[in-house]
Amino acid sequence: MLKFAIIDINKGIQSLLGVNMDLDTKINITQYNFEINRFWSSPEELPLKNVIGVITNKPTLKDIALICSEFGINTVKEVLSIMIRNHELGTAQVKRSKQYIKEFENQH
Repeated sequence: MLKFAIIDINKGIQSLLGVNMDLDTKINITQYNFEINRFWSSPEELPLKNVIGVITNKPTLKDIALICSEFGINTVKEVLSIMIRNHELGTAQVKRSKQYIKEFENQH
């Protein structure tokens, strides 16, 4: 039990520091309580980049804050910039995602 507590603490510290994660890491999306259910037709596990991409496509402040705190601000920013570079998001989605990331940064 202590081993898991230490891992959770380390993971939280890494997330607060904005540590980048491997974008191909499989994430079990059922363990997160997203404000909007965007994954109703998806398998239980998706690559991290897909999870972040789906959320930035229809962002809410709560869900952006959740992925920033869970996976790191730098990781979220990295996926967002890839999506911007590949023209995968509209102007409104980019603007809202950036705004919500900034709001999260200002609070932490």
